[in-house]
Amino acid sequence: MDMVELQLKLDRDFVDLKKPVPSIELHIFVDNIMTTAQLQTGEQYLYCHRHSIVARHLRKATIHAWFRACIRLNEPERAFKTLLNKINYGLFPDMMMFNILLDMFLKIEDYANAAMVAMEMMHTEVLDDTAPLSQHLALYACLKYLLSGTEIEDHQLPHLGMTLADATRGQSSLFSRSYHVIGYSMVPTRLDQGVKALHKIAALAEKDCILQDAVSKLQSAVENSDNEQLQESLQETVNKLNENNSIIDKPVDDLLQDLVKNIPNLETKDIEQYPTTLLEWHESNVHAVQRQREAKEAYIRSLKEARLEKLLQETGGIKYWLNKREQGNTQTEEKKDSFEDVEYIDKEQLAEEIENTNRL
Repeated sequence: MDMVELQLKLDRDFVDLKKPVPSIELHIFVDNIMTTAQLQTGEQYLYCHRHSIVARHLRKATIHAWFRACIRLNEPERAFKTLLNKINYGLFPDMMMFNILLDMFLKIEDYANAAMVAMEMMHTEVLDDTAPLSQHLALYACLKYLLSGTEIEDHQLPHLGMTLADATRGQSSLFSRSYHVIGYSMVPTRLDQGVKALHKIAALAEKDCILQDAVSKLQSAVENSDNEQLQESLQETVNKLNENNSIIDKPVDDLLQDLVKNIPNLETKDIEQYPTTLLEWHESNVHAVQRQREAKEAYIRSLKEARLEKLLQETGGIKYWLNKREQGNTQTEEKKDSFEDVEYIDKEQLAEEIENTNRL
């Protein structure tokens, strides 16, 4: 499809007429964005589609195409804006796309936005031990943000803490265990879970299995909570950790490098799977284009048949009806395609085109 012609159509339908547009037409435009101007237009189209009656049909392939276009055209802020504003854009990335976004912000050393993407993953409840690559990238993003020296606003700290907790959930390394506890220590309403996590670590009775920094941060947070029962429980746990020599004072930087070294091994599966996923989406898109075309042709055919029948009815009299009844008795009616898988065709526009053709 010609991009200029497609943009003219989308401008007319989205902007001028405020009509719904099939998701496949939106996808074709977004998937072929090559300039910043087209990217700006694509953002407007996504907004319009989100507020249309066919918003639920937005394709996963379109979400990937949009964020890849933002990355390709060096527009990380636009990617981040549309990611967070789900009410107006409706972009819900899958884990693979979240990983790509994290990787993008980390590579350009934009640790603030990388951490914000990680926090968005926490809010959408997709960070768990079934996605170790996402956990590693989210953890790395949050730690680089914390270590960057950037002033972090107080209201962000609990969100950052819960992201650390989720990004280390189910992991058993010294580093992950420690930051699981540190994460809870940053959330005033979750201090009890931090103490429970530390209690489980103490029950292992292992040497060097929790960082001193994690214990200290949790102790400080619990002391400021005025919860005496929680303070007593924590002190008992710390005593047990000390008895087993479980607490170790080790530089975070060394452990952080170990985390980074493990990421390429975890990326292999995503890298190998992505081409297959893109091919499946391509085949689905080709099928959608074909079905859209068939639905339009079928509707145009039905309009012409209805017009012809009306004309015959007006001129044929009783002979027309007798012939029609006779044909009905001798012919088996063909099963018509309902096109239930086609989300939208502009029947009003097609009827108008037929009417204009008949006038010529």
